[in-house]
Amino acid sequence: MIADPLKQLPKSKFDIDAWKTQFLASNNQKEEFIWFWDNFDKNGWSIWEFQYKKTENEGKLLITTKNMVKGFLQRINQHFRQYCFAIFGVYGDEPDLNIRGAWIWRGREIPQYLKDNPFDNFIFNKLDPKIKADRATFEDYWIKQNVDVDEICKQFYMKSFTFFT
Repeated sequence: MIADPLKQLPKSKFDIDAWKTQFLASNNQKEEFIWFWDNFDKNGWSIWEFQYKKTENEGKLLITTKNMVKGFLQRINQHFRQYCFAIFGVYGDEPDLNIRGAWIWRGREIPQYLKDNPFDNFIFNKLDPKIKADRATFEDYWIKQNVDVDEICKQFYMKSFTFFT
C-alpha cells in the first residue's frame, strides 16, 4: 500500500478543523481572518486561487454551471477533506458564467488528489501570504459572498457559492 503523502508532511501548528468551524460559525467572517493570518503556517500549508477552463459549451446556464460545481466536489477524494478548505463560486452572467474560487490545503504544492481527474481542467495560481495583494485576493473569495453585489477579481459578480469542507 502506498503511504499518503500528506500524512508524511512535518507536523503543523495550524488546525484546519478549528479554522473551518470558526469561519463557518462566524457572523463576521472578515474578523476571522485576523485569527487565520495569526495562526497560518506558511511552511505547512498553502493558499491558492483557481479558475475552471470551461469549454465552448459550458457556462451558459446558471443551473448547469452550479451542477458542474457540485459534480466536481462529489468526485474529490473524501479523505482529502481533512487537509483542505475551499470555496467555489459561479461568477458572471448567463451565457458567460465562470467557476472560480480559493483553496487552502496542506503542503506547498498541488496535491495529487487535485492533479487527478476531475481537476485537470483547472488553472491554479499559488498565492503568497506575505504579499498584501495576494492576501486580499484570498480573503475576497471568502468574505465577499453576497450574490450580485460583491465584485471579485474586478470584473465578476458572484451568482452562487459552495464550500468544500
